[in-house]
Amino acid sequence: MFRVPQNLIVLAVVVLLLFLNPQAVAAQEDIPEYGAYAEVNGIEMYYEVQGEGEPLLLIHGAMGSTEDFAAVIPAFLDAGYQTIAFDCRGRGRSTDSGVMLSYAVMAEDTIALMDELGIETASIAGQSDGAMIGLHLAIHYPDRIDKLISYGANFNVGGLLPANIEWLESLTQADMEAMFGADYRKIAPDPDHLPVLFEQLRHMFLTQPNFTVYDLMGIEAEVLVFDGEDEDTVRIDHARQMAAAIPNSSMVILPGTGHHLMYEDPETYLEYAIPFLAGELDASPDGRYAAVNNIAMYYEIHGEGEPVLLMPSGMWSTADFADLTERLAQEFQVIVVDARGRGQSTDSGERLDFTLMADDVEAFMDALSLEAVHLVGWADSAVVGLDVAMRYPKRVDKLVAYAPNYTVDGLAEDHRAWLKSLSLDDMFSFFGEAYARTAPDPSYLPAMSERIRAMFLTEPNYTLAQLATIRSPVLILDGENDEFILREHLEEMAEAMPTAELAWLPDLGHYAPFDDPEIWTSAVLDFLNEP
Repeated sequence: MFRVPQNLIVLAVVVLLLFLNPQAVAAQEDIPEYGAYAEVNGIEMYYEVQGEGEPLLLIHGAMGSTEDFAAVIPAFLDAGYQTIAFDCRGRGRSTDSGVMLSYAVMAEDTIALMDELGIETASIAGQSDGAMIGLHLAIHYPDRIDKLISYGANFNVGGLLPANIEWLESLTQADMEAMFGADYRKIAPDPDHLPVLFEQLRHMFLTQPNFTVYDLMGIEAEVLVFDGEDEDTVRIDHARQMAAAIPNSSMVILPGTGHHLMYEDPETYLEYAIPFLAGELDASPDGRYAAVNNIAMYYEIHGEGEPVLLMPSGMWSTADFADLTERLAQEFQVIVVDARGRGQSTDSGERLDFTLMADDVEAFMDALSLEAVHLVGWADSAVVGLDVAMRYPKRVDKLVAYAPNYTVDGLAEDHRAWLKSLSLDDMFSFFGEAYARTAPDPSYLPAMSERIRAMFLTEPNYTLAQLATIRSPVLILDGENDEFILREHLEEMAEAMPTAELAWLPDLGHYAPFDDPEIWTSAVLDFLNEP
């Protein structure tokens, strides 16, 4: 009987497999002794395990691979970590399955690899969309993630810089080929897969992730939000917002660097990454969020001493009040907070009115265990302060109300006409850039603008008798040239409140806090420091 040699049988099987599945060529690649493949969710995932100790998953970004971490792995090993780097599906040496690419799919791949390797919990160092995979894991698999280094991540599409979105939309297959073709084909199991992968990546980047501030507030893992000030991909204010929302976060934003610090300056990257993993990094974010009345309210705390709650007005935010905050914080502990739908605070869609915002202040104080504070408000936030003083009298030590009105009749007729005439283009011109820079959802500006205008034209509607119930010391303050609030209206208010005093800032108007912050702050501090 004729017998086919055994080595020819093996060769024939290999050839047949390659024809049936071209991506199986990945198994023929020369790989390091610490490299291997795992069957994970319908793909062959390439991974590399080095060292011993606490497991640290290294997740690359975009068109990266395990090779991206070559410069930092030795330091992680020296620090006592076991590194597990892997190629995400369709990248590096890993195959693809044809399933639509998403952060959820790649997070499930990661969990499956952890299960395959018997890893119950691990920390993660993620770069760019590798960090977004880490965020997905921290949100949806909290028991599996210990710590997360998130470098260059956005938690929703609104966090991308407009220029980056335009660039992604304009990219062609020829562009991708020129940028990544040669490197991709060196190790890819299917060199012809790049066009398909490119379109899937572009679609994912332009539509994902879609996490909310509330999702981030539920993260239990310790997270280092890490980035460079010269980012060309993600808005830096978005990164700061992410750090504020995650309860156990640290934040490092480095000047003079951008999206690719780990590749360009691995030593500096490691100066922060390793101390964070060791629990030795002291780098709290600028602000935090508090869950208040179905919204996430952003706030910052500066200085020490008696608490002063500083409330920005109109469409302004904590960022716009930074100078005033710094001045007041020289003598008091200043807690500056963004009102609902303004700055970095979210909104709930409820009808906007002064009573609701006063309830937000009272609930915010509860969330921070503040028994009583000095309230400082300007224009509409001064009206909020009046409402709090009327309905929650024990929560207010002193109130500074700059340019308030107690009824809509207190607005100058020209100002009311101006409010009615404002167009959406006007609102974008006034506030669009600042709102887009800080808002959790920059597209919310038109809706928020209309809600605020409607409130200003119909409220407040208090009575002098209601104002007379206020027992906290009150300073009614305004510029003597205020073009928006009627002088006699403020005089009526001050006369109605037995604990109020009225003061005028000479040669200043409605915008005195911005036009002359030194004079304005001096008047506020003089009042707050009175015995």
